[in-house]
Formats: sequence, C-alpha cells, structure tokens
Amino acid sequence: MKSAQGWKSDFFFSIAGAALLIFFAFGLWANPVQPAEASTQLGSEWIRVAMQREDKQFGNLHLDERSAGSPAIVIQGHADGITDMAFSPDGTQLATASLDGTIRIWDALDGSPVRTIAGHSAGVRSIDYSPDGTLLASGSDDRTAKIWNVADGSLQRTLFPLMDSRVVEIEFSPDGSLLALGGNRCVVELRRVPSGILSRTIVPIGCAPGNGGSVDYWGLEFSPDGSRVLTGDGRPCCGGGILQWWKAGEYTPPEVLKTGIVVVRDMALSPDGSEIALALVGLSDFWLLDATTGEVKAVLPDHVFRVNAVEYSPDGSLLASASNDTGVGLWRASDGVLLRMLRGHRMQATAVAFSPDGLRLASGSQDGELFLWNVADELAR
Repeated sequence: MKSAQGWKSDFFFSIAGAALLIFFAFGLWANPVQPAEASTQLGSEWIRVAMQREDKQFGNLHLDERSAGSPAIVIQGHADGITDMAFSPDGTQLATASLDGTIRIWDALDGSPVRTIAGHSAGVRSIDYSPDGTLLASGSDDRTAKIWNVADGSLQRTLFPLMDSRVVEIEFSPDGSLLALGGNRCVVELRRVPSGILSRTIVPIGCAPGNGGSVDYWGLEFSPDGSRVLTGDGRPCCGGGILQWWKAGEYTPPEVLKTGIVVVRDMALSPDGSEIALALVGLSDFWLLDATTGEVKAVLPDHVFRVNAVEYSPDGSLLASASNDTGVGLWRASDGVLLRMLRGHRMQATAVAFSPDGLRLASGSQDGELFLWNVADELAR
C-alpha cells in the first residue's frame, strides 16, 4: 500500500470491535483515527474490507479464505518463546526448545507433559533427536551443546565450541554417528557421537574465525545419505551470504551453490535432497532452490512479515512455514502453491515440525504457546 506520504510498507489490519490495529515490521501501532465504517463483501476467493471515514479511504484488506484453522491441541508450558521443535523418530514424543532455557518433552498424541530438561543457563536455540530416538541434542546461547538421554532426561555430555560461540543450529547425521554444530563465530563443527570428539571443522569461504567473524544465523543440513553437509550463512557486509556443500568426511574445498544471499534465518532440505527451502532475515517471502544448481525455482510470497522457520513433510509433498505475521503456512512443495494459512497464534510463529508420518504439524510461537494440527483436516477445510 502507498501511504499519504508516498512510501510503501508491508502491513495487515486486525479489527476488534471499533479498534483498528496496524502491524508494521517494526512493531504494533494503534491507528489514532477510529474507522467509521468497516464494510465487508464476500467473494469466491477473498474477503475485501474497506476502512473509510467520511470521504477518505484508509486501506484495503484481502483476507484469503484459506486463512483459518483450528488446532487439535493447544499446549502451554514454556515461559518464553519457542525457538525449535522436533518429533521423536517413532512419533510418540515432541520436544520443544525455548528462550526460557528449558527443553520440554510432550506426548505427541495428547499434548501432556512428559519431562522438562533444565540444564542450560541461557536460551536454547536448536534441538534434534538422534535417528534411533535414544538421544536428544541441544544448542544454546550459553555457548554449549549438550547431549541428553531421552529415556530419563539425564545429561550424557556437554560440548564446548572451539570459538566460544553460541550454538544456534544442531543436527545429527542420518546414521547418528556425527553431530553438526553451527554457531555465530564462522565455524561449523562435526563431532563424533557419543564421544563428542571433533571430527572436522568447516569454515565457510570469506569468513574469518578468531578475527571478529560473526554469523548469527545458520542453515545446517546433512544430505540424505550423510556424505555431505549444506551450510547457509549470512553476512550483511561483503556481498551477503553463501550456500555451500561440504564433504562430511574429507577436508576438501566446498562446492559453492549460491552467493550474494542475505542472512539465512532457516533452511530445510527436501527428503530426497533435490530442493532447498530458504527463509531469509528481513524478507516476508521464502525461496525454493535447486539443491544441485542453486537456481531459484520459486518465491513464495504469501506471508506479510519475516519467515522464521520452514520444514518439509516426510514425503516431501508439503512445506510448512512459520512467520512473524503469526501465520503458519501449508504449501504444495512441487510448485509452491499456498494450500492453507493456519491462524491461531497470538504472537509471532517461530517454529514448525511435521510428525514422522506427516499426519500432524506442530507450531510454536514467541509467547511459548504450542499448537498441534491435524494436517488432513486443515487441508480439507
């Protein structure tokens, strides 16, 4: 929309009684002028809302009929925002990480609490189950990574990154023999499991560890066969970030997939390894890239504000996204078509995860609230 001053801004309206709220990328603002009239006209594809006062029209709102939803289960327990989540490989449990410094494990069927793990001294940024489901790894702002026993929540090992870095991404290899740690000091570490011994380090081209190098957000994915590691970073200076493929077991130069991107917020590799979903800081859309050539195959524009998380369904047919606009998107992965925009979170949606059978979707938000959705039910609405 072009305002009276002539500048453009992403926004959406929320009408509650007579109040009009405008959500800008920089915060929540109350419109000082109350709308005198809010008229709606139903259409086959959207609802149009016009806000008018006397002879002035303040804006138009398009509400897609696909924007709705009703979570099957609503869970509250964290005292701060949810940053990451993961289903156990057998689908019976759901683990959530939070800025409150805890990891919580829930029964994935009814949402009841199973266990709270409180061993970090700062916010937990990333978690991942081992492929056999016996271990849970976590990365934290307290500059440690930890490996936990899932059965009883006991701490198995604490890992200290080489560069005294926050651990913002963590992932097990498909066979569970390696654990990848991504931080904000330019270095990715591959550690052996369960010993924690360093297997190799990865330093992206153009990054300078130990010389003030700082990369706050990492995308980190193993290839389906575990032989390669995909890293995505962002450096606002120096022409932007880089997507690179590395051989997990060899100290060989990387294959540079794409350069000049902005800061990577999140990244997901399709189950067959052919495609990358990429969420970038500051952008309300996200990209689908060819994992071999780096070609941008599609740009998905239906969110209003920044996309925080992206995830493929286990069969690769669907994509889920979580955004600062509070929406959780369900997309057809083959062509990037929006199938459903799930609404219900009261604050920014920050994390998403599919169950191993693809039947359920979990989403978390900045206020610590957790939703469980039935995917088939939502797509059928």
